[in-house]
Amino acid sequence: PIWSREPQALMITWSPELVELADWILPGYPDLTESELKVLCAATSGNVAYCGPSFDALDPRNDPMCADSWGPERSIRAFLVRVLCIHAAAADCITPTGIVIFAARIEGDLDLQGATVGFPLGLLRCRISHIINLSLAQIEALSLSGSVIAGIVATGISVRSHINLTLGFRSEGEVRLIGASIGSDFDCRGGRFSTNANPLLDQLPMGPVLVAHGIRVSGSMYLGDGFCAEGSVGLMDADIGGSVYCDDGHFMNPGGRALYADGLSVHGGIFFRRARVTGEMRLNGARAKALQCDGGRFANRGGYAINADGIQVEGGVHLRNGFYSDGEVCFVGSHIAGNLECDGSKFTNLGRIALNADHATVGESVFLRRCICNGEVRLMDGKFGGSLNCMGGSFQNPGGHAIEACRVEVGGEVSFAQGFRSVGVVHVRGAQIRGNLVCSGGTFFNPGNTTLDAEGTTVGSNVLFEILPSPHGVIPFSNYGLISFVSAHIRGSLLFFGAIFGPFSAVNACYATAEGAFTWKAIKRHHSLAIFLQDASVGSLDDDKSGWPSAGNLHLDGFTYRHISSDNTNPEDRLRWLRLQNPPEPRLFRRVLHGLLYGGHRLTWRQKGWPDFRPQPYQQLSKVLREAGDNAGAKRVLVEMEDSRRKFGNLNFRA
Repeated sequence: PIWSREPQALMITWSPELVELADWILPGYPDLTESELKVLCAATSGNVAYCGPSFDALDPRNDPMCADSWGPERSIRAFLVRVLCIHAAAADCITPTGIVIFAARIEGDLDLQGATVGFPLGLLRCRISHIINLSLAQIEALSLSGSVIAGIVATGISVRSHINLTLGFRSEGEVRLIGASIGSDFDCRGGRFSTNANPLLDQLPMGPVLVAHGIRVSGSMYLGDGFCAEGSVGLMDADIGGSVYCDDGHFMNPGGRALYADGLSVHGGIFFRRARVTGEMRLNGARAKALQCDGGRFANRGGYAINADGIQVEGGVHLRNGFYSDGEVCFVGSHIAGNLECDGSKFTNLGRIALNADHATVGESVFLRRCICNGEVRLMDGKFGGSLNCMGGSFQNPGGHAIEACRVEVGGEVSFAQGFRSVGVVHVRGAQIRGNLVCSGGTFFNPGNTTLDAEGTTVGSNVLFEILPSPHGVIPFSNYGLISFVSAHIRGSLLFFGAIFGPFSAVNACYATAEGAFTWKAIKRHHSLAIFLQDASVGSLDDDKSGWPSAGNLHLDGFTYRHISSDNTNPEDRLRWLRLQNPPEPRLFRRVLHGLLYGGHRLTWRQKGWPDFRPQPYQQLSKVLREAGDNAGAKRVLVEMEDSRRKFGNLNFRA
């Protein structure tokens, strides 16, 4: 180096460039401080002007937060820096490495508005107590790493290379880079952006601390690795040539917008892995190749945690591996070419929408495996090229919709299986599912209300409610509420095997069509279970007596099937099955009471209390037995039909 710092002396080597610069500067500034002399020496030799007692950036004596205790020898007038930057005679003496100052106190206004600076400017570990004005300036590169500043106004700045606000950089006011153009990277790793406008940080929204609307960055943008914003970060309509890295960053604006980036265009990915965001992260209409928030925590209770309506992602969206949100995560109308993966994540917004992807288009699959959602998950009118997989997930919204996915189009399988649990309604009404609908090993809980609403749903393969093996035994399908397949069309089978139905449960498949089998075997049920199969049509009937409901809880009028499994065609058993349509005869006390209440009327207790006689279930069973070659059984069923007509048909009292 051309100068060296000794305990009591400053040794200067007078190069021709330094002599020329001194001849131009000294007449106007005869009282240069020691640090100002170092700047002249370093600028003409391509070195760093070390103004502190050591070269160590970690030395506490070089901490700019303690600049008030620094002596006058470490002061540099801002006007001197301006002169060196904008006057041609001075600039001609400065090497291409530019001006780099370390651990100095910059005094006065540093005003480079509209200036053209043909070399890099670096103020490292410096204390700058006035706002830096770089509006409309053109500069080679800018580095304020480790410095503490009052703020920056750099609207429309053009930086040929990079901007570095890293390594402990701290701004105590707004940093404004609206419409800026940066030829390389914009690096704020480890930087801290705050404002003194609001002392109640934990209670009220803060104002903007980094405003870069419309910025153009040819490289990548780094807002992570210890980055902290205590206020709003604005990137609306920004254009980033590389990626936006916010991994391990902290964005804090409680009750307000922590990140405002509507219309953000990123040619790479947007990464918020392990980030902490308090306030709304807004990405409406943004475009990127990927969005990854694995392990991130996003909190904005009662509002939007992530608001990404209409976002377009060329790859996948990852909210996995410990991702946590407190508030609504919104992807309404989004276009995601890859997967939407939320495995192992937790969404919380009690009594409200926790995850909203209505009208979203996902080119591949949606994964909510082992996901915990406390609040409503909305996937209404979505279009998914792959599967919808919720295996092992927990979805709780008591009294409302746990999952709202009506009219969703799924190119693969829909799985609510293997430990899946819902509290509330799982709503897939009108859905178009090309693969299986699998609920095996799942638990649906909504006593007295609908648990699974698949009315009008079309399933391209099978609908499965089975028991599943596991390393610790078996996982049965369990239901506590109403399962509805009204008017559904199933191109495969509708299978219930080993299922458990608790109190207030029912299965309603009226007007449904299953081209394969309707299987009802090994069922464990509460006595209140009801089955509604009116006007339903299935390819075959495969059941056993253990799962038949109690008398009066089986509704078969209009139910058609082509054949019955070969091991369950005994006519007497099938007749007992048909008799379950009728409620049990009341006990003697109720019959006597009925006679007292309705005495003098010609209606008997049976004719008063039982529904109209329906011959179709008998005719259907007789037809199937006859086609199977059991003519005797078919006749036996018709005889039973006539007996039931006389017993329950009210022939003497109705036309």
